[in-house]
Amino acid sequence: MFFIRLGSLIAWLAVIAGLMQFGLGFLVASQPTADARAALALRYLGSSGSAGAMNTGLQVFLAGIVLGILSTVGNRVVRYIDNRE
Repeated sequence: MFFIRLGSLIAWLAVIAGLMQFGLGFLVASQPTADARAALALRYLGSSGSAGAMNTGLQVFLAGIVLGILSTVGNRVVRYIDNRE
């Protein structure tokens, strides 16, 4: 049960972190000038550009969703086994 709760916590953190990374990438990409985009990318995203940040954010978000689904399935299996005995 400990690992199911840990997986659920990590899933939530991954979803939040992925959304934040995607949002920062979108914020940088929506700047009107190339100089502003370069300055914000350097400040908030490190060396990667906005497309890379959005791609990474989407991947982390989807990994969090998958981990959350697996945690839910694991929780249901444990409850089913406990009720069967």
